[in-house]
Amino acid sequence: MARADARELTSRPHERAEVQRLRDSASGKARASNVLYGVAGMAAAVGVTFFFVEGSF
Repeated sequence: MARADARELTSRPHERAEVQRLRDSASGKARASNVLYGVAGMAAAVGVTFFFVEGSF
């Protein structure tokens, strides 16, 4: 999604407002993607921890 905005930005000339909108959109989508990767990593770590901890009860 962020790549699509970046590709659109570089594919042809745009007006200044459109450039800013595409840049903000790509930046926001990239940030959301990075946050969600972190959340997925934490969920995986919790899952592995529960797998090992549950066996000791």
